[in-house]
Amino acid sequence: MDVEIHPRAYDHGVSRDDMLHVYNYPGYFTMTDDPDVIMYVGWTPGGVPLEVAAVETADRYAIIHAMIARPKNLPKEGKPRP
Repeated sequence: MDVEIHPRAYDHGVSRDDMLHVYNYPGYFTMTDDPDVIMYVGWTPGGVPLEVAAVETADRYAIIHAMIARPKNLPKEGKPRP
């Protein structure tokens, strides 16, 4: 399924390539308060932890949010980095 990037996903300065890398190769997923939103959490090729949120539309997924991962979305202490 194709993915589109909503213009608001760029608000925190994350590049298209980094968003797509985490979307395609996430370390793990988390659910959000909104059941329609999936949060992908992973690391850029440069090692920066990102959270990337996406929703499913009729014919594709849309990335609607991307930023440096907040502590609540990172692995807990003692859990290895994916």
